[in-house]
Amino acid sequence: MDYETQMANEAKKKKNSQLVGLIFVLILLGGVGYFYYNYQQGNGMKKFEKTANSLLDSVNELYKSDKMLGEPEDVTYQFPDNSISDFNERTLKGGIIHRYQNGSVEFAIYNSDWCAIKTRLSNKIEVTEYKNGECVIQ
Repeated sequence: MDYETQMANEAKKKKNSQLVGLIFVLILLGGVGYFYYNYQQGNGMKKFEKTANSLLDSVNELYKSDKMLGEPEDVTYQFPDNSISDFNERTLKGGIIHRYQNGSVEFAIYNSDWCAIKTRLSNKIEVTEYKNGECVIQ
């Protein structure tokens, strides 16, 4: 093999190894981006779940206050109109909360990303991705 052919082959090998390295870096960056995005989504979901739990705590505290003053009545809170706490629009965009005379609570609340639903018969709050018009109490 002559010198020029040998140099051309080495240049091709070098170019190929650089291309393989570049593809590897792109795949690695894509994987890191994918995991970061999923981490952020999970983080946002957990934050909204905390918001929903905090809201439930506020409703329960209001029930205790109402009970001390006499016989509590059924109450409905509609968001964002008559907020019961200092939840800002970024935290909570809308929803409805029903608190019944016996203290049980059901709600469907949402922000731009998440929906939290709690049924009257359950203590569990279910948080799902928000879809317009689908965050309602069944």
